[in-house]
Amino acid sequence: MTKLLTLFAAGVLLLTTAPRRAAAIPVFAHRYGYSCQQCHTTIPHLNGFGQRFLRNGFRLPGPAPEDTHALKIALASNLAYTSEPDPTGLSKAIVDEVELLTGGSYGHFSYFGDSYIVDGGRPGSFRDAWASYWTTPSQAGNVLRLKVGNMGLPLPVDPEVFRETENHYAIFDQTVGSNPFRFFDPHFGSELAFGNPNQGLDAHVLVLKSHDPQSGLPDSGFDKMASLQWNMPALTLSTYGYSGSRPLGGARDAFSRYGLGLSTRTGRYGSDVVVQQGIDNNADGLGTFVRSSGGFVQFRWEFSRALAGIVRYDGIEDSAGNFSRSATFAVNRRLGRNARLTVEDVVTHAPATKNTLNAGLLFAY
Repeated sequence: MTKLLTLFAAGVLLLTTAPRRAAAIPVFAHRYGYSCQQCHTTIPHLNGFGQRFLRNGFRLPGPAPEDTHALKIALASNLAYTSEPDPTGLSKAIVDEVELLTGGSYGHFSYFGDSYIVDGGRPGSFRDAWASYWTTPSQAGNVLRLKVGNMGLPLPVDPEVFRETENHYAIFDQTVGSNPFRFFDPHFGSELAFGNPNQGLDAHVLVLKSHDPQSGLPDSGFDKMASLQWNMPALTLSTYGYSGSRPLGGARDAFSRYGLGLSTRTGRYGSDVVVQQGIDNNADGLGTFVRSSGGFVQFRWEFSRALAGIVRYDGIEDSAGNFSRSATFAVNRRLGRNARLTVEDVVTHAPATKNTLNAGLLFAY
């Protein structure tokens, strides 16, 4: 009851706080002098202009405003609270993330860097550090792109940078048996893409180093991934496949993951659906064959440009008997210059039922 009353009080505060003008995520505000409303509603949610800017390799449609030549580096931080006790001893209220970001484009090249000084309340590391080459840096038609570096994977929904809830997507955090691979982590490698990033078909092929951050497993060759997106004005269809292997106690686990995604955006309403299947032929290093599956359905409603509500249902399971189900109810409120407050309630059944209250204050300069 205390958690529900706290959530209700926070929601009332969000609904009654007067909106104020806010500035953009600072990397591109520094460069072009824009306000946040140019690309975002409640940070990090992108409007149509912001989606095109991102998909075009940080290039503006039409003639670009004068570059202010300001330092193109931003600092972002997230202060977090959770009612769920941490098994490693972290307090319930922590400095969850502190990160440095940079990005931009020059002619045929685009680049992006995202380094976590603090990640999850502990010392962090690089998440993204990549550069890409565009054969035709224009806003129309098909274009060939080559990206090299440490990068997030081309999934239907971004698992970290553009996630609007404190609660992670379970399917992107899922590991199977002793195999540490998960879609949440970035990977080092190269990506070749061809198509129209904004309209029509866009195909991606990746070759990635077989390495999982902080897993302790030795590097063991290369993984492969392919994805295909069909972008329409209010609808995006996606499919992806990933395959690789990991050495588990001397034996290797050859694994694969396949998924489908559907995203819609119409006026104030948005939704995302992702489903995934997986196979591991040696998930524990002892010859155990495991099938896995999962996904989520997420709905978003924009009450105003400064206030949004998100409802999501996640589910994962595998043939070894592991499963989890959760429902997330979140409210995001833009509080002021480069700031967003998230308050959410998560009901989890895995297999015991528990209720967790999360809150996060994101701000950037």
